[in-house]
Amino acid sequence: MSHAWLITGPPGSGRSIAALCFAAALQCGADAADGGPGCGRCRACTTAMAGTHADVRRIVPEGLSIGVDEMRAIVQMASRRPGTGRWQIVVVEDADRLTEGAGNALLKVVEEPPPSTVFLLCAPSVDPEDIAITLRSRCRHVALVTPPPAAIAQVLIDADGLDRETAEWAAAVSGGQTSANFVEALHKRTEGHPLFLKETLRYLIDAKAPQAFDAASDPAQWLTKIPTGVREVIGKRLNRLSVPAARYLSIAACIGRVFDMHLLAQLEADKSEDELLQALQEALDEHLIEVASEPQQLRFGHALIRETLYDEILGLRRSRLHLRIGEMLEQHHGTDDPNSWPQLAYHFGEARPGGSAVKALDYAKRAAAHAAGLLAFEEAARLYRLALQLLQRHFGADFAQRCAVLLALADAQTWFDAPE
Repeated sequence: MSHAWLITGPPGSGRSIAALCFAAALQCGADAADGGPGCGRCRACTTAMAGTHADVRRIVPEGLSIGVDEMRAIVQMASRRPGTGRWQIVVVEDADRLTEGAGNALLKVVEEPPPSTVFLLCAPSVDPEDIAITLRSRCRHVALVTPPPAAIAQVLIDADGLDRETAEWAAAVSGGQTSANFVEALHKRTEGHPLFLKETLRYLIDAKAPQAFDAASDPAQWLTKIPTGVREVIGKRLNRLSVPAARYLSIAACIGRVFDMHLLAQLEADKSEDELLQALQEALDEHLIEVASEPQQLRFGHALIRETLYDEILGLRRSRLHLRIGEMLEQHHGTDDPNSWPQLAYHFGEARPGGSAVKALDYAKRAAAHAAGLLAFEEAARLYRLALQLLQRHFGADFAQRCAVLLALADAQTWFDAPE
């Protein structure tokens, strides 16, 4: 097999995603009977796609170019034997940004590659302005094109069960250059729910989102608001609940998408267990919540149901609930349980105004460092960004601590290209 590949295509063609999928397929541990290579379900596949596989390194330039010193360090790491996977894989997402010195350093190892190392380079084209001729000549070339709207619509029909009209709307809104990113963000937001997809698309078209998309824009920013049509649909289902059931669900929404029945009972300690169970059974019957994988835990059937309930909680009551939840979690788990640190950081961070900001910041930094130690760099980056938000909100003058968190975030993002 070739040890160096060059994947080219215009913005929106999905060359970086294609490179990650290829890397996942190379590391896949499933056999042909289970869908391998590239099953998309095994640990090797999921960690490779998430950017947390120990033997798949994503190189994304932090500045305008990738310098020779950085490339030499990458080449040195790539020369090692795989630790857990089948291959040591290096994905260079913007190979067109290699400096001349960096290109030469990469060329040397591509000419005589280590037996277990594969380089996947991504660039807009094979033009000498994008990739050096000598480097191009030693790579196997895969050319991608931007998928046409009809192809996008067909994927939405086949994969998500959308009707043709709705699928064509999605294809039209996604536009040519941002189609792959848009469809991914839309599916993540709506979880493939046909009605939520349709109402979200109506909202985007009414908001003239298609004209706002370009190659550099983040489509997720258009998907933060819950469309009126979605709120109305969820509201009709919530209105069928009794008053106690609606109250319990409102509190559960403050806990999170997944919530613990014992914690919910503690928050409403003056109510009987029968009342709690009856309320939860109502919500289960309306398919608003469902049984989670862990014992004594339930989860909202859709993130938008939880968000709709959460948005209706008044600010002061919401802050008070977050504080109580944080205190109860701290009392139950203690302060040294790494699994509870992300929840404690979130709840104490939302318990404003109050004196919980110091706790929130401490838990966020501890949780981020723990995640990084487990090579869960996406989660580490998310928690370091939470720490930065807390610093900006409550500790604006603490520049030393802000610099320390920024450096830690940059280190996490070296291994995972998390958006700002």
